[in-house]
Amino acid sequence: MSRQGRGVWSIVVVGLLLVGIVGLLFALQSGGAAAPLAVSLASLLILLAAAQILWRSLQPSRQARSGTDLAVPLQGLTAAALDLRFGGGRLLVEAGEPPTPDAGPPLLLAGRCQGAVRQSFEAARIALRQPASLFRTQADWRLALAPTVRWTELHLMLGSASADLRLADLDVERLWLETGRTALEATLPARGAVTLHLGGGRVTLRVPPEAAVVIDSAIRLGEVRVDEAHFRPEAGDANVAARWTAGEAAPGGWLSITLQGGLGTVLVEPAAPPVR
Repeated sequence: MSRQGRGVWSIVVVGLLLVGIVGLLFALQSGGAAAPLAVSLASLLILLAAAQILWRSLQPSRQARSGTDLAVPLQGLTAAALDLRFGGGRLLVEAGEPPTPDAGPPLLLAGRCQGAVRQSFEAARIALRQPASLFRTQADWRLALAPTVRWTELHLMLGSASADLRLADLDVERLWLETGRTALEATLPARGAVTLHLGGGRVTLRVPPEAAVVIDSAIRLGEVRVDEAHFRPEAGDANVAARWTAGEAAPGGWLSITLQGGLGTVLVEPAAPPVR
């Protein structure tokens, strides 16, 4: 709807509402034989205006229908963080292409979001949120993160989503994953700290085969399946229900994976070697 059309619509709805309220008050005060009919007509006008307002509020915004292109400039940053809240739909997060002289100004984050998105960027921290809505359009977000930056924190809160995280080529210091009824597949970087809070759904974590890894699981109700042909089971303790390790401590450090939460299924397996 154009701006002019929205203006006309607003005038009509406000007019209906005012006529209905004034008519209802007049009918209640005047009484008489025609009062019940006047009350009914005034109430009908008020209900019609309210229905129009409700219908309009449930319609997807122009942004949700057409999508949004994201382009956050690098601005010389060497470290950044991302806070992402995605309630439902499809999500892809991967490493972007390394900058080249002919590619224009380098970007910290680039992407295309089909469906509504709220974004902010302050103090080297990007925040992307899917607005709450009673009736969502099917969202499809595709995000590319700069591979030349150290990501001090990636914090992803996922709802009823299908998510694919391809993070092997990123430098991630800390990755926080919180899931709902989520189908999540994540290829992890070779080092850093990963915390998964399982709230349901099915999560597959793929680990670079050359990484030195320690996996601690505090999940007791959900199902945890670890490929023990690659990861060695170790004895747990009072705070850890189970532990697995792989590889030896390397100069680059460990990949530490902590599994928390309740219901759902987690599968941890080595990633396929990259195709040369």
